Amino acid sequence: MEKGLYNAAYEHDACGVGMVVNIHGNKSHELVDNALKVLENMRHRGAEGADNKTGDGAGIMLQIPHEFILLQGIPVPEKGKYGTGLVFLPKDEQRQAAILSVMIEEIEREGLSLMHLRTVPTCPECLGEAALQTEPAIRQVFVTGVTDDRVPTFERTLYKIRKRIERRVADSDFYVCSLSSKNIVYKGMLSSMQLRRYFPDLTNSYFTSGLALVHSRFSTNTFPTWSLAQPFRLLAHNGEINTIRGNRGWMQARESVLGSEALGDIQELSPIVQPGMSDSASLDNVLEFFVMSGLSLPHAMALMVPESFNDKNPISEDLKAFYEYHSILMEPWDGPAALLFSDGKFAAQQAAIICPAQLHALPDAQREGLGRQRVDLPADNRLGCQHRRRRHNGFPHFAPLLGSEMSARIVAQMRLCEKVHRKSFRFGVYRRGGMV
Repeated sequence: MEKGLYNAAYEHDACGVGMVVNIHGNKSHELVDNALKVLENMRHRGAEGADNKTGDGAGIMLQIPHEFILLQGIPVPEKGKYGTGLVFLPKDEQRQAAILSVMIEEIEREGLSLMHLRTVPTCPECLGEAALQTEPAIRQVFVTGVTDDRVPTFERTLYKIRKRIERRVADSDFYVCSLSSKNIVYKGMLSSMQLRRYFPDLTNSYFTSGLALVHSRFSTNTFPTWSLAQPFRLLAHNGEINTIRGNRGWMQARESVLGSEALGDIQELSPIVQPGMSDSASLDNVLEFFVMSGLSLPHAMALMVPESFNDKNPISEDLKAFYEYHSILMEPWDGPAALLFSDGKFAAQQAAIICPAQLHALPDAQREGLGRQRVDLPADNRLGCQHRRRRHNGFPHFAPLLGSEMSARIVAQMRLCEKVHRKSFRFGVYRRGGMV
């Protein structure tokens, strides 16, 4: 998409990212508040306009606040049996109606229903002039009607619905921030200091989560927009994808030969990489596609962003075989300085060796804070964070939240990748010393 000298293909980011996790899975509003403080302490990592009010973008990814939704008078079913997310719509009512008609049609095509459409409370008074001129109408959708036997694949169904809607709607003011039964994303063309004020939902004491990813955007030589704010559906990214042109081209070339039993006809979901978006958005598109196709989140990320290794930075032969095999399937997305990613069940961080991230472990051993650089929780350090600096270039910290099949712990990169590649050994995909 070209407009004069501007070309959307050159959209890049250089941003601030942070994550706060309760590794026991306990939800609280305190965690949400701490995550917003992390974001506010990263104001220097984001950019603002000359008016000091128009931000390049800021956002937060949280687990769906079930109790908060019920208190809004919305009769949703039990957790995991409904999907929800924020949607940006044009303010023109006729265009809105046309888009909603498509959304309802695609939702009903899967035997589900658009149960409720909530107008998300906002505070536009805090916006700068440029952000206010392009401010969308923000609605929260609720999708219900999933049967018990389809709950295990509900997340995949919501993904297919969203991709089909995106394929049919060409309105530039339309964007789905997220549509999930686990996560919800609040974001916009905001500064780090504005997110809390713009979305009053985030300050409600009943809005709770056990996980939070935050992002402050610095749009590198390009234009900020509401849709390009982060986090995206699975990740928040700091850095630039240096190989983005090749990555997009190869992914587009593969679409004609891709097949997935889980997703069905891939052509209905194309393009996998949404055009006119940033490098970070393209990375998120492909990561999401792999996860919805059946790969685990860490497996998909290891496939796309393998760690670097050489004689001075050796890895085991098993890990080397893992990366060599997957290099046949996907070329590396090279360049990220730091990636935080989550599917609402796991939360993880990947950082380049030249850009060490830092772990803040709180004394009660219940929360873990990961930041692109030192960020106190809060600024005066009253929470007593202990600070450790580590240099890693793979998956330094992987923190699964409490669930039926997992324990509350932080898993280091080596253990994580070994767990993934042992699974591949069991199915005979490849073996140490060569492919089979």
